[in-house]
Amino acid sequence: MPVDCPVTVYEVRGASLFESAPAGAEIRATPAACKPIAHGSLVLFRTSANRRAPVIKRAIGLPGGRFALRGGGRIFINGAEAKTPRGESYNLSGKRLKLLRLYETNHKGVIPPGLYLLMGDAPSGGLDSSQIGLVPEADIIGVVDSVTAPPGTEKGAD
Repeated sequence: MPVDCPVTVYEVRGASLFESAPAGAEIRATPAACKPIAHGSLVLFRTSANRRAPVIKRAIGLPGGRFALRGGGRIFINGAEAKTPRGESYNLSGKRLKLLRLYETNHKGVIPPGLYLLMGDAPSGGLDSSQIGLVPEADIIGVVDSVTAPPGTEKGAD
């Protein structure tokens, strides 16, 4: 890895990725400029409302990918239904569904260049693309390399 691509360590403070990166977990991330974002990558980004604390979400839709919203607020990416890590369908409604429906309509179901569809682990959405829209690549600051669960927890334990 080039010298100008240092790994940064963060502590997860929220619970929106409760399956993948629970509150208290330590994550290590490489700057987005140094590591490509793949489908399913966990990424850190900054929102226009909060430029200080990064938000962590999963990239479920990449630039150029096709997306569609179907009955019950389910999200389809390139023809396949997007699911949470538990295998649950996303179930968007109200303003969350309306926001993504605008992107679907305005961009004819194709994610524009330089934008990403980012979602959390909750089927109903959270502080993700269902609330803030497609996220510009310029706002993505890192791609997660590893997640270390907080002490006293095990991934997959109730």
